[in-house]
Amino acid sequence: MLPKWHALLGAIFSIILVILFPAIGWLGAFVIFASSVLIDVDHYLWYVWKEKDWSLKKAYFYLKNSKRKVKRMMILHTFEFLLLLGIASFYSKFLFYILIGFVFHSIVDIIDMLRTKELNEREFFFVNWFRKFIFSKK
Repeated sequence: MLPKWHALLGAIFSIILVILFPAIGWLGAFVIFASSVLIDVDHYLWYVWKEKDWSLKKAYFYLKNSKRKVKRMMILHTFEFLLLLGIASFYSKFLFYILIGFVFHSIVDIIDMLRTKELNEREFFFVNWFRKFIFSKK
């Protein structure tokens, strides 16, 4: 899903949350919104690692136009990362708001990937990717 759609949906979601749960406050809503968009920094990091290129513009168009058969590793989108963030969020309201944004983003991504039949393009478990990465090198 393109960043503009994540930004729009994240903004709507954050506003609805602050209306339904005023205790979140506008700062909390902003953190949820920002994290629902900025989680995609791992797409850029994947591009840099894979292509050895730091151009944000090239990364945007590469990722926008590529349909790969190789599963991409988006570390911030993995179950394990979300689980660790969930555990850490018991100790920090700020991390809890980030978790909410990340989970919202991941749900929207999954819905979009189901809609476009691209669910197989991403690995959702770091352990699976790591196992395949290690054993494919031999």
